[in-house]
Amino acid sequence: MKEIIITHMGSPQNEEDVKEFLFNIFNDRNLIHFPFQSFVARLISSMREKETLYRYRKIGDNPCLKYTLKLCEKLSSMFREDGYRVKAKFTHLKPYIYEDFKDGSLIFPLYPQYSNSLIGIIKKNLTGAKILKEWYYEEEFLSLMESKIKKSLEGTNPDKTTLLFLAHGIPLSFVLNGDGYEKQIIATYESLKSRFPNYKSKLSYIGRVGPAKWLKPYADEIIDEIKKTENIVSVYLSFPIDNLEVLYDIDIDLKNKLIEGGVKKFIRVELLNSKDDFSKALYKIIKRRL
Repeated sequence: MKEIIITHMGSPQNEEDVKEFLFNIFNDRNLIHFPFQSFVARLISSMREKETLYRYRKIGDNPCLKYTLKLCEKLSSMFREDGYRVKAKFTHLKPYIYEDFKDGSLIFPLYPQYSNSLIGIIKKNLTGAKILKEWYYEEEFLSLMESKIKKSLEGTNPDKTTLLFLAHGIPLSFVLNGDGYEKQIIATYESLKSRFPNYKSKLSYIGRVGPAKWLKPYADEIIDEIKKTENIVSVYLSFPIDNLEVLYDIDIDLKNKLIEGGVKKFIRVELLNSKDDFSKALYKIIKRRL
């Protein structure tokens, strides 16, 4: 039976995982460039370990792995008649995607938008592997996101509400060198924004690391611009499953800053996670690429 591998960075489940995860991220030249990469990666990951552990403890349960495995279980059941089994493997944490890789396996990154910063490690370690990439434009995905946004907007006044679309940032240098991620994020934003014409909308980026310039506007820099809005409804575009960036950086850190700035109500649109309608949508999206 052939394999479809659902992949993303991975999701730490304990302290040792966090150490391994951080080192692998900072040691990945597709994500970030340093001279003496391995040495600097070990130094930075050690410095950031305490803060990262704190963030994981603040969110309590970290459901990313659980939802990923549940999603794979549902997809595996759907693809059985097509002769495929579906597994989860990761780029920056065990089980690693490039270990025990079977020739002919298909790789489906769980990122709607494509960036070499996220997929480059796969291309480097699995030369010639078929990657079923970029699905931000698929109507099944956009319709589900529209439905989630609509639910979160129930009872809100369009004149007093801003839709804040958030995406994970990448270094600006990557975009200047031809990475299409920003264009795909903007296309996702424009498509969803157009479905809610009565609401003000804003796009910004989170997740910046280090002093280099990343995609703008940074979420921190637009707080003064949007804090006079009574309601903020935030929509995360870069990944469909609850993760640290969403559960801490948005749900706790950004929310607190906006509330302190004067926003009365902050709502974060529910992600798709492992819901049945999402697994059915992914089945159609993946099957069209086989």
